Amino acid sequence: MNKIKIKDRYTGEVKFTSENAFIKGACEDNRNKLSATDLSGAYLSEINLSESNLYKTDMHGANLYGANMRNVDMRGANMSGTDMRWVEMYKTNMSNANMSGTDMRWVDMYKANMNGTDMRDVNLYKTDMSEVCLYGTDLRGANLREANLMNAKFYGRGGTTKILKSQVDDFFKALGVIVED
Repeated sequence: MNKIKIKDRYTGEVKFTSENAFIKGACEDNRNKLSATDLSGAYLSEINLSESNLYKTDMHGANLYGANMRNVDMRGANMSGTDMRWVEMYKTNMSNANMSGTDMRWVDMYKANMNGTDMRDVNLYKTDMSEVCLYGTDLRGANLREANLMNAKFYGRGGTTKILKSQVDDFFKALGVIVED
């Protein structure tokens, strides 16, 4: 098996190593050592990253299928193009993160903070986004079919959350609003 070294992308300091090329489960004892780490393209399916510090971590193109990411600090992280299907993200802070092009079908994001997050072209099919903070979030091109936006916070008049005209129908349905002629 290949030995993997995970380094801080700014200092080059080795955060931890693993004898397992797939890392599955290897991060549990290293949760607070992952901020500003380059994990791009890593296979982390079903990993437990709950309560981790992933501040400004680069995970673009990674596989996080079924991971536990509850209460994670992901502020400013690059998660673009990541497979995040079936991930638990209860109360996760994703503010100002780049989530563009990410597959987030069936994700539980209950009470997550997504203020200022780039969610362009994200697949949010059947995702639970109830009580999520979305101020300044860019949802243009996101798939909102059958997503749940119950009690989501947009901060009302003057808000800056963005969607495309073609998304209005799915957006209203996600809010529980049915538009009739």
